[in-house]
Amino acid sequence: MSQTDDQNKVRSLPVIPIRDGVVFPNTEIVLTFGRPRSLSAIEASSTTDRTVVLVMQKTPHMHEPLPNDLYSIGTVARIERLLKTDGEINALVKGISRVEILNYQSTDPYFVAKIIDAPDDTVSTDEITALVNHISAELKRAVNLGKSVDFLSFMNIMSGLTPSEFANHVASVLDIKPTEKQHFGIFDP
Repeated sequence: MSQTDDQNKVRSLPVIPIRDGVVFPNTEIVLTFGRPRSLSAIEASSTTDRTVVLVMQKTPHMHEPLPNDLYSIGTVARIERLLKTDGEINALVKGISRVEILNYQSTDPYFVAKIIDAPDDTVSTDEITALVNHISAELKRAVNLGKSVDFLSFMNIMSGLTPSEFANHVASVLDIKPTEKQHFGIFDP
């Protein structure tokens, strides 16, 4: 299913709508999938090296979203582990890269879209390094004052990531609405 056009890096992947959350590149999260389209896309991912595009729905309570009900910026993610339960799949997914959905090629039995990598223009400068150091110090302070942060996420944030990776990890632990996370960085305005 995964096809690559080397000239402009356009490729096709299964798309899975996420009701109320954003998966960022370079982060890991456990998600539960139960809708028929999502289960079909996970099954189809076996032909794409277990990679899919995860994209947030504009309206979380919609059970059967259509392409217009989804944001156009999402994250390519690899399904690392699966656990099947009663009609649902719990999956550990790892965000790989931010992508823009160009168009949908199919919607049944699951979404398939043509995608292109969304550029990451973060350049390390003295100012960005200072900001990263300041935010790291503030996050340490918040944790010391009782902010709950997943230990693995906290360790990743403090481990000397690139500015782009740092921003993605920090955004994933912020206590903000999913729509605000969707707007983070170059996500849809």
